[in-house]
Amino acid sequence: MCATVRWSGNERTIKEVRKTIVFLANGEGLSEKYRNHRLIGDMQDCFECHALPDWLLIYRKHEDILVLELIGTGSHSELFE
Repeated sequence: MCATVRWSGNERTIKEVRKTIVFLANGEGLSEKYRNHRLIGDMQDCFECHALPDWLLIYRKHEDILVLELIGTGSHSELFE
């Protein structure tokens, strides 16, 4: 499923989230500042990275073909209540 999401928010946040998504979609490795890591528990098939210090992207990549599945974006408190 593909979706277009309209999102209003801080311009810097939007820019950094888009930049991070482009890195991931192009298969580029993320630098240390993104703190990219695999999640555990119920979300062990997902990864989390930091577009900004407290703005996260949760995503999943499928191996056979490049499909970037964006699971969620937001702050720690918004995503892990």
